[in-house]
Amino acid sequence: MSKNIKSISNPKLKLEILTSEEVKKIHEATLWIIEHVGIRFPSQRALEIWRSSGRTMSEWLSQPLRPILPGWRFATISLEPGDRSVLHERIGRRYRDMMAAGLLDEVKALHERSDLHPGLPSIRCVGYRQLWDYLDGRVTREEAIERAIAATRQLAKRQITWLRAMPERTIIDCLSEHAAHQVVAQFRRSLG
Repeated sequence: MSKNIKSISNPKLKLEILTSEEVKKIHEATLWIIEHVGIRFPSQRALEIWRSSGRTMSEWLSQPLRPILPGWRFATISLEPGDRSVLHERIGRRYRDMMAAGLLDEVKALHERSDLHPGLPSIRCVGYRQLWDYLDGRVTREEAIERAIAATRQLAKRQITWLRAMPERTIIDCLSEHAAHQVVAQFRRSLG
């Protein structure tokens, strides 16, 4: 199901104007998704799916899930930090290492291109967006770095929250020096 949705993408649709019937269909589909799935997809994506397939996103998502690989068993192993302060320190160190390795030069080169702007998803990504603001003179270099580190921490928190919604997962502390061995051991147990 989701593979079918992901494979539908037509850039030409992004330039078209919506009819009132399309707005109603997309609105209904988006509301259904928010209520039943808890994910807020942009209406643009819902429109692409509907126009490309003739079916709303809610129709796609209301289908019963088919096994991805019938006959296979899956184990959900979640690598989660046991100590968030260590994770936060590593995020900060990693971003500063990226800056030392030339991240700012990379973003400067993109900033100089006339076909790129802050409205594009690729420029809004964590780390780029904050440096773009620096290059536009809205913040200092240090403010941009601190904002990027904070945004990365927020992203990590959202990812951990998403993982916690999977009660069947096996949690392994990714900060443990034995994490790799624990993953292998859990995998072997799940084959059981």
